[in-house]
Amino acid sequence: MEQQPEIVENIWDERAATYESLFEHFFFPSAINLIDMLKIKNSKHILELGSATGELTLHCLRTLKNAQSYTSVDSSKKMIEIATQKKLDSFGVNPNIKHEFVCASADNLSGIKDESIDTFIGSAILQDLPEQADLDRMLQEAKRVLVKGGKIGLSG
Repeated sequence: MEQQPEIVENIWDERAATYESLFEHFFFPSAINLIDMLKIKNSKHILELGSATGELTLHCLRTLKNAQSYTSVDSSKKMIEIATQKKLDSFGVNPNIKHEFVCASADNLSGIKDESIDTFIGSAILQDLPEQADLDRMLQEAKRVLVKGGKIGLSG
């Protein structure tokens, strides 16, 4: 059975305050491995799906030198609020990267232009797409926003 977007958003809104420590200890190392495998240091336009409280986003905004844009997408407004504040309080963010946080679901990235992204990252998201239909819709959206020959990296 498909999950209703507002139910998923509410679940993650409730977890937002405590999510950071969970991500840092369990998911961050695999997220770093994922972006290393994707060689995102050569990417110009990056989309991170499931950006949560912004740990991977901030890492990338601090370390990427060649990126022109980085879009952080999450379905939880609370997660985005926390990530936005962390970015404001952060040092070392590359000011040359056009960055935005977007509140959207994995299966509806309508705010992202067709063929505008060269690297699509979804770290620790697959477990949140329990139905094949959810995964299929997310992959269709990834295909739509990726340029021809673009890269996609997903983990669960």
